[in-house]
Amino acid sequence: MNKIKYALLRFMQGRYGVDSLNNFILYTSIGIYIIDIFFVKDFYLSIVSQLMVIVVIFRMFSKNWMARQKENATFLKLTKGIRRYFVCLQKQMKDREHAYFLCPNCKQIVRVPRGKGKIELICPTCKTKFERKS
Repeated sequence: MNKIKYALLRFMQGRYGVDSLNNFILYTSIGIYIIDIFFVKDFYLSIVSQLMVIVVIFRMFSKNWMARQKENATFLKLTKGIRRYFVCLQKQMKDREHAYFLCPNCKQIVRVPRGKGKIELICPTCKTKFERKS
């Protein structure tokens, strides 16, 4: 067992591995594949799903770290607002004493106490003023 483990570690040495973009492509591919199997049954949709898995494998085994990091950084930059929105929702569900809002300008998460009615918030990052009901 240890020989296989170390052989795999040696093989992956110097390769890029998994990142956020890979996870997104893989989960999207699985979603497309499930839709294809149960609802649409389209040959081309199946091909798209399989090509996405090939892209994930290529990125994972790539030795060109700089290109893969640049792709991932671009993906993270493009999805920053969406990811912040889901983090804000997650915090909102866990914390019942505070309300969480996103700044409309910079997407920074702002926390305020619940039950204060309509209040004016000032973003700590960009100093934008906006009103929300807590």
